[in-house]
Amino acid sequence: MKKLQDTQVMLHPNTRVERVERSVQGVAVYFNENGEPTILKGTHLLVATGRKPNLKSLSLERAGVEYTADGVKVNEQLKTTNR
Repeated sequence: MKKLQDTQVMLHPNTRVERVERSVQGVAVYFNENGEPTILKGTHLLVATGRKPNLKSLSLERAGVEYTADGVKVNEQLKTTNR
């Protein structure tokens, strides 16, 4: 997430989106963040919902790939623990 923030991508985790409006100028997102109603306008919108990976059937431990309930462990270059 740090690399995204360094490129001026705005992240708003754990927010509740009330509505999204599209216009000629782009999009407006109306959401509630920390109890405060907020409007964010921009040219692009990425919506990523909370999902849990289903890794158990992949036998990653046999390949030497470490993982947690959140997903595959990677380093700052997004490399796994498999060498």
